[in-house]
Amino acid sequence: LPDQMMNKNIVITVNKEDFNNSDYGSKINPVPVFKFRGVTPLKFGDQVYDISEEEYKYNVTQYLQYLMTKEEFKKRFGK
Repeated sequence: LPDQMMNKNIVITVNKEDFNNSDYGSKINPVPVFKFRGVTPLKFGDQVYDISEEEYKYNVTQYLQYLMTKEEFKKRFGK
């Protein structure tokens, strides 16, 4: 984590099934995080950071297209 995030309370958005999947959670294969924000504003230098809805949708799209296998997609969502 960047120094600015150390000892801060943050809210993250992850896929619940990935969070509970033992294949994820290591430094090599972390749980994908789609969105995060600070309970209090996160500051990086002079900038306050919060991910936009557009960035969140982009992250989910990238996850579904490039990280999740076709087999896993079919298993979770059907055809």
